[in-house]
Amino acid sequence: MLCSNFKDGSFVYNHVRHKPGEVRGVSPQTHSAYEIILLNNCEVTYGVEEKSYQVKPNSLIFTPPGKLHSLRVDERWGYDRFDIIFDTKAINGEVLSQIPQDLNVFSFEEDTTVQSLFYRMEYYCQYFEGNALQSVLTDLTEQIVYELAIFIRKGKLKPTRHHAVNPTVAAAIEYIDKHLYSEFSLDMLCGELFVSKSYLHQLFIRYLQVSPWRYIIGKRLMAAQLAIRAGERPTEIYSQYGFSEYSAFYRAYHKQFGYAPSEENESHPILESEFL
Repeated sequence: MLCSNFKDGSFVYNHVRHKPGEVRGVSPQTHSAYEIILLNNCEVTYGVEEKSYQVKPNSLIFTPPGKLHSLRVDERWGYDRFDIIFDTKAINGEVLSQIPQDLNVFSFEEDTTVQSLFYRMEYYCQYFEGNALQSVLTDLTEQIVYELAIFIRKGKLKPTRHHAVNPTVAAAIEYIDKHLYSEFSLDMLCGELFVSKSYLHQLFIRYLQVSPWRYIIGKRLMAAQLAIRAGERPTEIYSQYGFSEYSAFYRAYHKQFGYAPSEENESHPILESEFL
């Protein structure tokens, strides 16, 4: 059940609630924006890149742009969560940079400071719409990020433990991240890991639900999209993101996002994008 929501091209907010067994989870996806999820009375398994978390109620999930992530819901529970997806320009970038990008899940335990800000969003959704609602929702989102930064500074916000979904997948992602924009092949990657291409493919499909090469292309395209949205010209930056020819970049970009690189602008939605 959709309890409250708001959406435009650069900001998405919603609160959904389901009974036990009504929802199983969210397939792997990514987007060129930040995402913050607050879980209420539910438990989920959250996967982000090579990491997996068991997430308890009253926890917050923080996903930076371009990170492949998914949710699997414990069907014995209901599913009650708030979700915010916002463009990097929506709030103060300085305070956003204070949130470590590799810390993805936080537990608030008994503290309800951040939770109350989400409920204020739902409250305002009852009375406002359009630009007025967007203004107050982005202000509250910025407050949430400020509260996270304060919790981290005070040492009150403890990151939730995680484990690697698979050691070979974790090693592959580490190598990919280090060489993402340079010219390398799957043969080179497999040589570093001492595995065959077919075995690596099986592991990525099993744990990430995407092939290794599509994972690499998807990450390159997400990074390029952020650069283009920041004002860079597609014809001038494609080679910086691992593409040797603009025609190949153009085809991959169009397949990923549904429009040409030159058509990229802030009016396009920041919703999830599958690694096709």
